[in-house]
Amino acid sequence: RVDSFKFTEKNGKFVNRVEVALSTLDATGKSRPSQRHVVTMDMTPQTFAIARERGFRVLSELALPPGRYQLRVSAAEEQTNRSGSVFYDVEVPDFQKGELLMSGIALASAAASGLPTVRPSDPLQKMLPGPATAIRDFARNDQIALFAEVYENRPGAPPHAIELVTTLRAEDGRVVFENREQRSSADLQGGTGGYGYGARIPLADFAPGVYVAHLEARSVGGTSVAGRDVLIRVR
Repeated sequence: RVDSFKFTEKNGKFVNRVEVALSTLDATGKSRPSQRHVVTMDMTPQTFAIARERGFRVLSELALPPGRYQLRVSAAEEQTNRSGSVFYDVEVPDFQKGELLMSGIALASAAASGLPTVRPSDPLQKMLPGPATAIRDFARNDQIALFAEVYENRPGAPPHAIELVTTLRAEDGRVVFENREQRSSADLQGGTGGYGYGARIPLADFAPGVYVAHLEARSVGGTSVAGRDVLIRVR
């Protein structure tokens, strides 16, 4: 939220500049790659009203080797003493270990796409219909989109299929949404690599409540399974 920032009104727009910094420490306390962005907020009155109510989003990325890290994100308004920070522990998996693995789930929604956003770097820009969001609470007239990558490490394996499934399960255990697709191992040309997988879920038919979205990958005819869950609320 930016309602505590001091904006300058210029030519009918609300203008400000904020420095956003990302840094990481590994498990030994050693500093790892960092990023710094100076973001110019140049907003119309309509966009400014949205930013004051719902926030202003900055999307970036850091390339890190497998391991455990503490991510530190800070934002500071230029020429004032207003600033804030958050620390978050993350684990970067080694996607080359194990026969079948799945990344975390990225999520976007139609409503969240209207949030003012700056993208210094957005690796998922072509994978999702809108910017990734940390929001997990959605109105029934919204539509969400999920995306994950599946990694298979079976070089030289005979041709086979990977089944990809998305389900949405209500609090009482009922499956209220399901989507199934398949990928062919021939896409990897005999080597290792990843399959991108996404699904879109309209929420209009779901009663208010808590739901679990589950993405799963399974080797057809084999025993390898990988999956991830994300909890959402429909209001």
